[in-house]
Amino acid sequence: MPPSFTCVIKVKSRSFVKGAVQKLNGISRDPRIFELFKGVPSAGINHALYRCDNEERDISNGARGVYGLEKYGQFSYCGIASYMHLLRKYKLSVDMGAELFENLRAGDWYIDYVATRIREYSTQEPSLKLDKLACFYEEYFSAVKQLPSHLKPKYISKVIETVHNMAVKEIMAVRILDDFMADSDDQFVVRLS
Repeated sequence: MPPSFTCVIKVKSRSFVKGAVQKLNGISRDPRIFELFKGVPSAGINHALYRCDNEERDISNGARGVYGLEKYGQFSYCGIASYMHLLRKYKLSVDMGAELFENLRAGDWYIDYVATRIREYSTQEPSLKLDKLACFYEEYFSAVKQLPSHLKPKYISKVIETVHNMAVKEIMAVRILDDFMADSDDQFVVRLS
């Protein structure tokens, strides 16, 4: 090809990918996010955010423990708090080649782990009232599964970050019942508390 050769390639996304991206981009406008943790007891929020390996193995009769990565090792918690810890770290370093993101691009194991875990809690322990969260995860993660692998880390993080922020907001604004905290959207203030 000569040095001045120019090639134009037109790429068209599949309609189901466009639909999935639109759905995932609209997650913050979904009115159900404000209801995810309404009426959920503190133990239910604890199950969604935390749970150490021993607690998880105990409640699942040894079938499930914490999620882990080959180089990083096991997460501290089974809930999404460990994911959020890593996500914050990688956001600061802007490391899209991190092992966590490689794992998300390689397969749907993590989102299946998260969704299955909450679904099993909602059926085994209905008193935790995690059925709305289980349906929410299943719906949005099914949209993520339609995406090409290079988009998955972004949108998985978007779903998990949205759920995590709503859980923290529920704890800080409703459960603590402090006017200062209830009106604060400042993440610095939230993390201090």
